[in-house]
Amino acid sequence: MLKRILLILFAIGAPAGAWYWFFGRDNTVELKLATGGVSGTYHRLGQAIKECVESEFPDIHIELQTSRGAIENLRLLRNGQVDLAFVQNDTPGEPEVTSLLPAHKEVLHLIVNSDSIHAVNELAGRRVAVGPEESGTERLVRRLLQHYNLAYSDFLPVFVSTSQAQLLFEAGQLDAVFAVSGLNSAGCQRLLDVPGSELLGLEELGSPGGPVEGFSLVYPYVQPYVVPRLVYGEKPHTAISTIAVRAVLVAHRDLDTTLAYNITSTLFRHRAALVASDLNAMQISEQFDATHLQFPLHDGAKAYYERNEPGFLVRYAELMGFILSVMVTIFACATAVHESVKRKKKNRIDLYYMRINEILNLLSKQDLSNQELCSFQIELREMRSRAFDELVREKLLADESFAIFQTVLGQCLTELDLQLQRVPAEELVSLRKKELPEARLRVTRRFASSATIKAMDDQI
Repeated sequence: MLKRILLILFAIGAPAGAWYWFFGRDNTVELKLATGGVSGTYHRLGQAIKECVESEFPDIHIELQTSRGAIENLRLLRNGQVDLAFVQNDTPGEPEVTSLLPAHKEVLHLIVNSDSIHAVNELAGRRVAVGPEESGTERLVRRLLQHYNLAYSDFLPVFVSTSQAQLLFEAGQLDAVFAVSGLNSAGCQRLLDVPGSELLGLEELGSPGGPVEGFSLVYPYVQPYVVPRLVYGEKPHTAISTIAVRAVLVAHRDLDTTLAYNITSTLFRHRAALVASDLNAMQISEQFDATHLQFPLHDGAKAYYERNEPGFLVRYAELMGFILSVMVTIFACATAVHESVKRKKKNRIDLYYMRINEILNLLSKQDLSNQELCSFQIELREMRSRAFDELVREKLLADESFAIFQTVLGQCLTELDLQLQRVPAEELVSLRKKELPEARLRVTRRFASSATIKAMDDQI
């Protein structure tokens, strides 16, 4: 009788328990992601990540938490107050912190009053915003200025956020502002909209062995970076030299491995949606060296990148060992050849940059005749046509450098078009007929007939 009762209870209880396990209990996962200020790149990208993950996994809910930046984010993560965070890759490592993926490059902006400051060493005695105290920006700026032999005792440091710095800068209560953010950020744009402001380079562009290169050697988590001309509307007036540091999406090491795997894989599958929200997401890639990250990869993210390779090589290790050694040798040789060709293509686009820069310098330093303006306009159009032809013939790389080249060339052509609007149509037609052969000849001499180009063609 007792057995019968137990069997009946089990027959009723087992299905009920299974139903509750799969349908009755709340399976929602609550996560917190520490970003930064509401107007910053971290927060904008964080919002896009939240939307992508929640659309893919309805049982995952991500709450965004604003902060003062990377250092506070690290503290929140270490203390278990958040599960995910954005930090700069130069932030000191912590055993509780692991990486999910390297995100965009954070560019150091130095915005100054152009009437009074023309070089970094002229910050001495000035009122300078260096970011919130103990923020990632402030930590990087402190180390950078030490490299320039400037201590906080040499000027008046002001510890404020970029949005607060904007108000003080507009009111004339600051002479310079340091900001670390993704390129073309709204905060830096507002600072550069202030009359008399300008983006100042850390050194003269094209200075091998200069302080920027030296700093990147002693502080290896940063790298030299060039901000293109006119990326912020009318500023900067010329391309400038600065530094950049990677932003990294990190997680607490106790984050569930499957959860970390799902988040990482979702962001790469939905990369197009991330780019639509913030162009800086174009820099997100699976191709990176994990040893360059300050924080080790989370096991879940590592499983995604490695895709759990099959055990075939392990089972046939002796047989495959010889084959692999031969393949590695061949691959190394092929890689060396590929890198050599890639380097030659990079040097080739640099020749285009140099010529555009020469023309921009002529446009900014002297008044040119209508004939000269027309000649430069034709030459730039010929350069664009030749560059695309070389891109099709795989003599140029379809990379970020080529995209910047198109942008700068387009801006230069726009400026020439504006200046030539004042020229009567008949005169313009006559000038173009007259200048076309000479302009084409200059392009041919520079990009097709020179010994440098011929040498590159032989090696590509």
